[in-house]
Formats: sequence, structure tokens, C-alpha cells
Amino acid sequence: MTDPRPTHPHFHDESPQVVGRAVPLVDARGKVSGEAIYTDDLKLPGMLVGKILRSPIPHGRIVRIDTARAAALPGVRAIVTGRDADARFGVLPVSEDETACAIDRVRYIGDCVAGVAAEDEETALAALRLIDVEYEELAAILSIEEGMKPTAHPLHEKTVDGTNVQKFVEQRFGDV
Repeated sequence: MTDPRPTHPHFHDESPQVVGRAVPLVDARGKVSGEAIYTDDLKLPGMLVGKILRSPIPHGRIVRIDTARAAALPGVRAIVTGRDADARFGVLPVSEDETACAIDRVRYIGDCVAGVAAEDEETALAALRLIDVEYEELAAILSIEEGMKPTAHPLHEKTVDGTNVQKFVEQRFGDV
């Protein structure tokens, strides 16, 4: 039978205990000297920079999005909104209610409203500022208790009795 203990050179005593022990950072020198290379440091020919326009409000309908001024900006190569990418997905099949960008409504501050691809970061950021979004603000749900009450504007389409509860699940295993 083989020895199950780690064979890493920093584990040279008889105990395989890791928790509570200092572990050397093998990449520390490169990080503190500025020599380490990160994904953000990569610059390739023809590479574009992407930026995301995020919702400034916690809950609201997207009345309209006008990307024309941003699209006309030299160096902007593409703009995408929820209408361009409306495929739905979710963690569970019963809740496939997520999209890459908000389509009709934003559900939290920071929700993705649009994406821009441009030739450089400055242009991408300038394009975001040129996207005009009109919102109809809706009441924010700020607690679990509020989310369980009936509401005229549930966050998602599939809810229980007009609340923000998506589903009730009761599971029993063995002799309860």
C-alpha cells in the first residue's frame, strides 16, 4: 500500500497536518517584485477589451436601451444587451430564469444591462457612458420577510402565489 501523506517538499515531517501550519507562497517573490504575469497583463494582436454596464437600481423595468451613440464611437466593435442573448439557464431545471444580461428588468444593483467590446479600455468605458437606459423603478425586496409576501411585481416569472418564493421543498429521508 502506498503512503497517503503528501509528497510535496514542504511536508517533510511525519504529520500530514496542513491546517494551522504556515505554507510558503512559492510565487511571492514574483508578486512583490511586479514580475508576476496575470491574465490582465496579456496583450495580444487584435485583442478587444470588454466592459459591462451595470444597473444602478435594485429593482426596475428596463423601459428602453439606446446603444446608438455608443455603437458610433470609433473603436467600439460590438455591443450586446439582454435582447441579443436571451438564452435562459439556471442551477436547477425548475429555475431556468437566469440570462447573461437583464432583458426586461433588473433585479439588483449591479445586474448586467449591456456589454461593450472595444479596441481599448478607455473606448470601452466611454461607450458605457454613452449607453442610455431608461428604467421604471419598482419596489425593492430588502428582506426575507418581504420576499415571502404577495407582490404586484415578483422578481421572477415562476413564483408561489405571487410572492418571491420560487418553490417549497420538503424532503424526508429514513425514519423521521
